[in-house]
Amino acid sequence: MKKIYLSITALLFAFSANAQIIVDDFEDYNLGPMEQQNPDIWRTWSDGFVEAESILVSADQQFSGSLSGFIGAGPGPQDAVLKLGNLESGDYTLEFQMYIPAGKGGYFNIQGAIPDGTVTGVFNSGNVNFNPNGVDPGLGIDEFLNAPEFDYSFDYPEGQWFKVSLFFDLDGGDVPTYQLSINGEVANETPIPFQEDTVLGGIDFFANDANCEYWIDDILFVEGTLSSVSFDSIELKAYPNPVVNVLNIKSANTIDNVSVYNLLGQTILTVSPNSLETQLDFSNLSKGSYLVEITVGNKKAVKKIIK
Repeated sequence: MKKIYLSITALLFAFSANAQIIVDDFEDYNLGPMEQQNPDIWRTWSDGFVEAESILVSADQQFSGSLSGFIGAGPGPQDAVLKLGNLESGDYTLEFQMYIPAGKGGYFNIQGAIPDGTVTGVFNSGNVNFNPNGVDPGLGIDEFLNAPEFDYSFDYPEGQWFKVSLFFDLDGGDVPTYQLSINGEVANETPIPFQEDTVLGGIDFFANDANCEYWIDDILFVEGTLSSVSFDSIELKAYPNPVVNVLNIKSANTIDNVSVYNLLGQTILTVSPNSLETQLDFSNLSKGSYLVEITVGNKKAVKKIIK
């Protein structure tokens, strides 16, 4: 059974005026090409929504739940862009799970400003390759074609899920920087400056050669660092889900605050129980999906609740 702290859906909204969040576990999509199932955060490289380039919603592999996103060499090849909002200031962390079969490869890059039409290519990172050219399984490299002094390599596990994390500092100096971690290990000790502009536009998940084949799952994008928003370090239960009238929340530690949002990011209700358990009255809410943000100490969990 899927753990409740990973029961999350795709959204793009603000918990506050300066706290943008993307959460996507692929669970609410239809199988097959993403196309326009969630145009707020997913598009293709060419002209927005090209079926052959769309990330494929797949049931073949999954880190949690039953679905994930697949990138491969056919039929497009897949060339999907995760839109991060064309941000120009602030600190942000992007995290996702990745699965690369033994002998296969993976790839992504960081894009600058994302236009409405065809992406022209503003490469603020190098080409982040996993098993480049199919000859170095378990080895990855961030390769800068025009600035080889920034090249660095890293290890990753084959045939199993591992975490990819990117920290973006858009305010720390004259040029924004990023730092990559793979499976909990920092890959580049010195943050790398953005290469072509000063905008954090998105991530390009691309099958850059015929050997490229990988899945991604449980995408999380937050302002600041992930120490403030967690999905796996707070022991709590929220039930029943779906809810009819009353949602029960129980935690091993004191619950400081609970806020409920609709999928437009509007606050529906907020309580500060300061106890190990609390109840929320959903009886007057319309049927649909809601996001419940639970604060315990300096950590937060976000849960999707259905009514």
